[in-house]
Amino acid sequence: MHQRTEALSGVKIPGLVDLQVNGYKGVDFSSGELTQGDFIRACRVPRDKIIADINLDMIGRTDKESESDRALYALDADSVRPEFKRLIMEVNDRTIRWPLKYDRQPKAGSDNLVFRIMNKTPGVFFWSGAHADYHRSTDDADKIDYEKAEKISRLAYELAKELGTRPVL
Repeated sequence: MHQRTEALSGVKIPGLVDLQVNGYKGVDFSSGELTQGDFIRACRVPRDKIIADINLDMIGRTDKESESDRALYALDADSVRPEFKRLIMEVNDRTIRWPLKYDRQPKAGSDNLVFRIMNKTPGVFFWSGAHADYHRSTDDADKIDYEKAEKISRLAYELAKELGTRPVL
């Protein structure tokens, strides 16, 4: 996680107002590591300056329903602002053209919910869906679809670049 955060922190995107990349442990409060709630509560960036949350979680696998096209879920993209989902669709169509399934996340939710609940921040939860090895020790590196993970990471980059160079949604 920290290597990815460090690699992205040096990225300069022309015209970008500000980009902050954070790596989170998730919602495991017993670990002592930074969680999304901690970020929102103690953020050095004023809350009204946080324009979006792009969450990538387990993006290199595919659930059974998506095996034919290797689609990825883009969850809650329109839960705060419908235009955020449209922006994701536009950026995807213009760049990587990966099959995305737009839906709401399960009741249990995930890491990005705190941004929506505490800050009313538009966000998207890119997720592969539940698969046979989901949260199991059998979820090994040899099962990762690296091309898919790279494409979705690229989409997140392109989306961040678009968000940073246009008027706030």
